[in-house]
Amino acid sequence: MEIGKRIRKIRQDKSMKQEEFGALVGSNRSVISRLESGRQLIDQELLMKFWNKLSISPHWIITGEEFGGDKAQLIQEVTSLKAELEITKTMLAVMKSDRDTKESFIQLLQKTAGIT
Repeated sequence: MEIGKRIRKIRQDKSMKQEEFGALVGSNRSVISRLESGRQLIDQELLMKFWNKLSISPHWIITGEEFGGDKAQLIQEVTSLKAELEITKTMLAVMKSDRDTKESFIQLLQKTAGIT
């Protein structure tokens, strides 16, 4: 199950509309819609709101796996993910005008993640 589907499941389990759910986590309907459809990546701030307001593990939202560690380990993992996302965003911003470089970078990321 991908991140968007897990977010949709959380919302539906609470029997909430996207607007209500967005308000609960300090966001709005359009952000929730984009997250659920996979058109937007979740950021660290929203992950932490899911955790603080709904007691839902950021690890589970991202991976679909239950997290067996303690809160300090989870904070370290989320911080590490944030750093990786920032590096990726920076690299993509640098490459935005060079289509060939961007495609090569995407292929490299897919190979690294085991996606063919």
